[in-house]
Amino acid sequence: MFDNDNKTDFQRYMEEMKKINEKKRLAKLLEQYPNTPDFSNMSLHDELKTRFDLDELKQLQQKYPNPIEAVYDFGQTMGTVAGNLKAAKDEMDKVKKDGYDNYAHRLGMCLNAQGGYFPAALSLGAGMLKEGKDIYCKAFDHKIGNIGNKVGLCNRSNPLSFGEAWDDSAKDMANNIEGIQYGLNNPQKSCRQWLNDLDYRNNRWRR
Repeated sequence: MFDNDNKTDFQRYMEEMKKINEKKRLAKLLEQYPNTPDFSNMSLHDELKTRFDLDELKQLQQKYPNPIEAVYDFGQTMGTVAGNLKAAKDEMDKVKKDGYDNYAHRLGMCLNAQGGYFPAALSLGAGMLKEGKDIYCKAFDHKIGNIGNKVGLCNRSNPLSFGEAWDDSAKDMANNIEGIQYGLNNPQKSCRQWLNDLDYRNNRWRR
């Protein structure tokens, strides 16, 4: 998936995805069980489920001994990732130049990936979700009564064929991955300086 030492990078990516899910689960369990539950009035089914949850909570607390810090770190990283992606999108919307999305996708992903594998994994996941939504909005929403437009999920008046929507999202994901690659491999370099050599209108490098 990444340029250098593919196996190691993939393993690290999977480890970060696992940490993301574990921290999300820890936050949920802490919210669900702020105090020791009263088992006296529970059905056997509810008691067993609660005890399984508490056992899982104990294991996660042992893995992340400072649960508040773990949840805070997760939330802070989420905020930074979302902020960088939103800033890149806002810049794209402001510039309004053909092909500038090719620049913005790489920029947002690069900035996040420079923070390490955890934010890189979050960014990649967010990118995949967005492109999945885009394919639906571009190619399918108009076929089922524009439900996505009506509820604010989609904002598109000119539908595309599935092939066109797929090709556009595949291009965006390739740009996302390239941005993540550079950010991970060059955490101290300027993402914008790297992008100076990008012909974003034609989505290709000048060099």
